[in-house]
Order: sequence, then C-alpha cells, then structure tokens
Amino acid sequence: MRNHQFLTSPVRRLALAALLGAAVFAVHPSGALATKADNSIVVGLGTDFVNGDPANGAQGDDFPVLYTLYDRLIDFNPSDMTLRPMLATDWAWSDDHLTLTLTLRQGVKFHDGTDFDAEAVKKSIEFFIKSGLNHDVDDVTDIKVIDPYTVAITTKAVNSSLPGQLAERAGMILSPAGIDKYGKEGYADHPVGTGPFKWVRHDVGNAVFVEKFEDYWNQGEPKLDRIEFRVLKNPASAVSAVMTGQIDYLPNVDPVNMEAMKRNPNVRVETEPTVGLGVINLNHSLEPTNKPKVRKAIAISIDGDAIARAVYGDSIKTVGANLPVPPGYWPSTPELEKKAYDPEGAKKLLAEAGYPDGLTFHMCLNANAGMPQPSAKVAEIMRDQLKASGITLQLTTMASNSACSPLLRSTIPGSMLTWSGRPDPAINYAQMLGTTSFYNVGAETFGNADEVIQRMQNTFDKEEQDKIFDELNKLWTEYYPMIPTYYFVKVAAYSAGLAGEQPNLLGRPYVRTFHWE
Repeated sequence: MRNHQFLTSPVRRLALAALLGAAVFAVHPSGALATKADNSIVVGLGTDFVNGDPANGAQGDDFPVLYTLYDRLIDFNPSDMTLRPMLATDWAWSDDHLTLTLTLRQGVKFHDGTDFDAEAVKKSIEFFIKSGLNHDVDDVTDIKVIDPYTVAITTKAVNSSLPGQLAERAGMILSPAGIDKYGKEGYADHPVGTGPFKWVRHDVGNAVFVEKFEDYWNQGEPKLDRIEFRVLKNPASAVSAVMTGQIDYLPNVDPVNMEAMKRNPNVRVETEPTVGLGVINLNHSLEPTNKPKVRKAIAISIDGDAIARAVYGDSIKTVGANLPVPPGYWPSTPELEKKAYDPEGAKKLLAEAGYPDGLTFHMCLNANAGMPQPSAKVAEIMRDQLKASGITLQLTTMASNSACSPLLRSTIPGSMLTWSGRPDPAINYAQMLGTTSFYNVGAETFGNADEVIQRMQNTFDKEEQDKIFDELNKLWTEYYPMIPTYYFVKVAAYSAGLAGEQPNLLGRPYVRTFHWE
C-alpha cells in the first residue's frame, strides 16, 4: 500500500512537486487521494488524451483511455491476436463472404442507460463511416438489423479483415442517444460507451478520470473503482513518480532505469513482447518525399540497429526495422527483414532523384512521445546518421502527434510515430499501403498494392495469405510508404501488489483488467 501520510504537509507537497515537475500527487475528482485503500490506481502517460470519440480520433495514444470506456464488437487474445467474443458473442460469413452476421450480447447497457442492441450497432458504424476520418470500414455497403440482437454487415467486396476491424475503433460502439445529443462535434468531450468504466472528466494537459460503471454487463468486473490517467511528459519525472509511489503503472519505461527500479521493493518491472515499431509517416505529395528513390535513400541512411542499441542497451535485444512487422512474426518475409545502413548507396539514389548535393528533410515530432525513449532523443541519433548521406534533418517539435498531423498534411513531409500494429496484420498493410488510407497522406498509389491488398482481403486461408504478405513486403521495400526505424520491446513498471495485467502484442496499455492483490 502506498504511504501518503507525508502529503499532509504543504511544505512536503511542494518538495514533491519540485521533484516530479508536473507530477504532483494524484487526486480523484472527489478530492480524495488516489490509494490502494480506496481501490484506485494512477496510470502514467507521456502524452495527453486527445479524443474520446473513436470515429473522429486517430491517435494511438488515446487507446489506454478508450479501452476503459468502450467494449468492442470483437475482442482479441492478447498473446496471439486471435479474435474472440466481446459485444458480439458469435459471427459468421455468408456463403459468398460478402455479409458478416453478428449475434449480439444481451443485457448490455451504455453508460447513459440506453440499451445496447442491433440498432445501436447500426447507428454507431454508420456514424463512424460518415465521420470520414478513418476509412477502415468504408467498403461497408449495408448494415441490416435482423432482430434486436442480430445485425448483418455487407461489404461491396470480400473483406476477410472485417472482423479484425471490428476489434479496433470501428467496433467501439457509441451510444445512439449520445450521438443524437452530442453529434460529431461534441462526442469527443462526452464519450459514452458500454465499457467497464465511465467518463468523469479531462483536465486538459494534466489528467483523465474514469470511474467504475456499476451496471457493467460482465459481473465482477471491473475490480477497480477509479482510474486516473496522469500526464507526465518528463520521463525522469515519471520514473520518480513510480519510485515514490505516486504512479501505479507506467507502461513505457526507459530501460536505463530498469535496474534501479528493480531494486525498489515497491516496484515490479516487466519486459513484454510487442509487434510495434517506430516509423516516419510521410506526405508523398510534398518535396522531397514524393520521390520513391528519396524515400529509400532516407530509409537506408538510418541505422536502426544502432538506434535500437542506444534505446535499449545491452540487456534487451531488438533490431532495426525494415518491414511493418517484426522478424519471426508470421507475415514477415525473412529475406527482406534486414536493411543495410548504406550512406554511399543513399547518395547515389539522391543523385538519381535530382539531389546530387543532398537535401533537407523536414520532420515533425512530439518530443515527449516515443517508445520507450522520447522521439527527440531518437531524432538526434537519426540526425547524425543522415548527415553521412548528405541529408540534413530539420525538426519541428509539437506538443502532440495530433498537432503534427495538420502540418504533415500541408507543409512538412515527415512525422515520427509509434506504430502498435493491428489485431489482423492485413490491416497494417491496408493502412500503410492503401491509396485511401488515413495514413497515406498524399493518397499515392504504390504499384499494384491496392490490388494485392484486395486479394489479401479475399483470402481466408492463412497459407495463401502468407504468400500475399510476401508480395506486400516486396512492395513495401520498393516504395517505402513509411520509413521504419526500430522494433519495440515494451518495458513496464507496476506498483507491487498490482495484478491482472494482460500484455498484448500491440503493446497498448490495457488497464481495465487491473486489480489489487
């Protein structure tokens, strides 16, 4: 149990604030201190929450909060990403594989008291599509309510990835009453789902508060009464907050601090696998990243192995990235997994692309985000590496990834992101290589990628999909729609006595299952 007695002294509170910067002691909306005794936890996040509406948000950093507020139609097994029931208890394809019929869970309520049923699913998915930000289920042509707890979703072409999409944002079902009340403009600040926790408030730049939903359908869940998501942009402050008992869970710990944290009896440190990686997203309509040879030159000017060693040290083994999935993960192509660091080859590519004297590459980044080290540190390593190829890295630092997004879509050709992967790996490739994807900022067509993605979506046989992934990986290394940097290993810190974690291969914090022992 955390000892908060020292917080009774105003002088000591100020001393702690000086130590932690913004990481002052955690306070619930009621004004009570967050403690194990009141069955609550404090989660440390490196970036602020952006959007409570799954349809109109695109920031991966929002997922820790979204997962508490929303159930999804389909869940995934955290260890291997196989799909399993959630709000849908069963699903089946029609003979022509154009219609997916879902049997829905009964007795589920939204946080506003509205009943969850097939009409709610229809309205939520239609809202998602009409919002126009995420194009994940744009191929849906009809949503038919068969009866109150059966809904049929039809697509214009066969799409084997649809169940995986319903385990993502599109499957986070919004309250129909909430949609009517708040609409596209207001739902972000008034999220209403069916999840185990309901929204309390967002102190912008500081914290998000959620509390137990007493009418949650899964009896016995959640085990916690409250969760505070505390924004700690300074990594040193975050580590200090864990060490002093002010944070119960820190999902991304700088490995440099692992040994010191392990020596603290009140902290448990875990290393957890993930399929995530670092990428530089690109606007393919802007100079110079509109040229494939320039993109490849940037890619081979980045020594991902060296970045991985700098980030993780010698105690954790990972490597530089060349594909959208890590080595050993089944969609990977072994002969394409390694990318040579080749400054001389990059110079030749730049000359062929019309830049014999090198070029300046402008990139936006959130200096506080990153996994496990802030992007700013990684970018400085990249800056030195790129110099050898005649590439000057120009950085614009913003407060959040969402702040970088409009710049990427208008004036800045690159933006550094952490990519967590998706429950169905085919979704990765559709979002990275597909012409109409949200992440394809320049709407460029990468060879025959759209046709190959469609063949992937037409295929339900894993062995056949494996062959198609090889085609997509070749297209990836030919066009480099994004620049891969290094593959992640998640290092997480927990307060002693905190249990119930379910580490997932996406590396996303999933705190809805936590409890105190």
